Amino acid sequence: MGSLNDKMAKKCIFWYTNYMFELYGIWHILIILFPLIASALLIFFTRKLPQEKSFKIGFWISTVALIILILRSISYVIWGWLENPELSFFPRLFSRLLFILPLQICHLANIIFFIAYKKRSNILFGIGYAVNFPAALLALVFAGDLQYLINTPNDFPFLQGFNAFVYIIGHALLVIMPLFSLYHKHFKLNLKDAIKVIISLGILYIFFFGFDNIYNYVFYYKLANFSHSNYFFALWGQGGFPLETFTNIGKNIWAIDLAGGWFTFNPIYMAMTMGLGTVLIFLFYGIYLLLNWIFDFSKYRRTLNYEAH
Repeated sequence: MGSLNDKMAKKCIFWYTNYMFELYGIWHILIILFPLIASALLIFFTRKLPQEKSFKIGFWISTVALIILILRSISYVIWGWLENPELSFFPRLFSRLLFILPLQICHLANIIFFIAYKKRSNILFGIGYAVNFPAALLALVFAGDLQYLINTPNDFPFLQGFNAFVYIIGHALLVIMPLFSLYHKHFKLNLKDAIKVIISLGILYIFFFGFDNIYNYVFYYKLANFSHSNYFFALWGQGGFPLETFTNIGKNIWAIDLAGGWFTFNPIYMAMTMGLGTVLIFLFYGIYLLLNWIFDFSKYRRTLNYEAH
C-alpha cells in the first residue's frame, strides 16, 4: 500500500500527463454538452420509428444504465477490499458501503427508469423525469465530485478512472433517457400523475430520513469504520445553495442521546426541502407540457413538408 507520504506524492489518475480536471475547462464543457448532443442525435435518427420500436430502444438504454450501476457497485467492493487489508473480512468487504449501495438520488434513478420501462409506469417515469433528470444534469454542470474523483491521488488508478467514466456516462444516460422518451411519447403525464409523484417522493423522503439515522447509528457510531449516510439529502443539505442554505436556516435536533446523539432531524430544513421539491415538480410538469408542444409542432411541420413534396 505504501506510506502516507508515498500516497500524497502520487499524482492524479492522469499522472503521465499531469492532467488535472478543471471545472468549466474545455473537457468539462464537452462533458456537459455530451448528453444534450447525444439526445439530439438519437432523436434525429429514430424520429421515424414506430413508437413500440423506439420504446424498446429506451428500455435497452435503461438496461445499460442499470448494468453500469451494478458494475460501479462491484468496483467499490473491490476498491474497499484492496485499500483496507488490515480490516477483518466483512468490514473490509463493505468498507465503502455508502458507495456500494445504489441509494444516492442519481444511482436510484437507474433502477427507477429501468422499472418504469419494464412496467410502463407513468408515475415512476414522472419521478425519474422530475427529480433524477435535473439532478443528473446538475451533477454534470456542478461536477465537484467528478473533479475530486479525478484529481485526488490514489493507489488504484484503474478503479479511479473507471468510476470517473461511470460518473460521466451514468449521469449522461439519465439526461438522454427522459428527453428521448418525451419525444417519442413513451409515457404520458397529467396533473393527477404530478400529484402522485409528489406523494411518492414524500414517502421516499421520510423512508430515507429513517434509513439514514439507523444506518448512522449502526455503521458510524457503533462500528466506527464508515461515513455518515445522507441519502436523498434527508438529514442535511450539501453542495451549496439551496439545500445547504436550508440546513443553516434550521437547527439539528438530537432526539435520542445514544453514542453522543445519533437520531437527528432538522424540521425547518426538511419542510423547506419538501416545499422546494413540490415547486420543482410542478415546474418540470410545466416544462413537460412545453416540450410536448415543441415536439408535436416539429412533427407537424415535418408532416407538412412531406405532404408538400
